[in-house]
Amino acid sequence: QGVGDFTLKHSGVIPDPVITTNHTLFPNDEFMIVASDGVWGFIESEEAIQIVQDGFNEGNNATEACMRLIKAAIEH
Repeated sequence: QGVGDFTLKHSGVIPDPVITTNHTLFPNDEFMIVASDGVWGFIESEEAIQIVQDGFNEGNNATEACMRLIKAAIEH
């Protein structure tokens, strides 16, 4: 899936995201994970949450926490 990438449509890549979870955001939510099947195909939601939360707890910023999640998906 190439979100918004209409140039790849002829190759079978869809440009429209498929949203599979619906959650109302609340002021006490600490973060939201938006990822593709490149992450969700390898990591369950609970594990992804723990990876990102651990990153923040170790002082990582959002980009660093995201990179931790990507690295974990690659290593699975």
